[in-house]
Amino acid sequence: MNRRKTRKQEAVRAALEGREGYLSAQALHRILEQQGTPIGLSTVYRNLAGLCEAGLADVLHGPDGTTLYHTCHSPQGIHHHLVCRSCGRTVELELTEADAALRTAAAERGFVQADPAWDVFGLCAACSTHDDR
Repeated sequence: MNRRKTRKQEAVRAALEGREGYLSAQALHRILEQQGTPIGLSTVYRNLAGLCEAGLADVLHGPDGTTLYHTCHSPQGIHHHLVCRSCGRTVELELTEADAALRTAAAERGFVQADPAWDVFGLCAACSTHDDR
């Protein structure tokens, strides 16, 4: 991300930070437009990429293949996510012992710089009471 922050960069960051779950770039673009921020979709994508590169946002591919983004609350290390398939609520997890075990297993098999990252999709407690799944 550029060292000099622009208004559009800040608007994308603030709009993403104001949401609890993951959002697509298109959904974030609609939110910004509704807030009165004129911004192109390509600018939203570019700024999301910068936020991810800076460790300020996470990206994942949803169960349907959609690329989704949310604010990263633990930029100082590897963390994992529980993601509700229904409402998008996201909970970050830090599993230090499991990460260490996976890195050891990777090293034993000749892999280096292994950074485990898990996104576990399910239903949160609130949605599970409203869903028959």
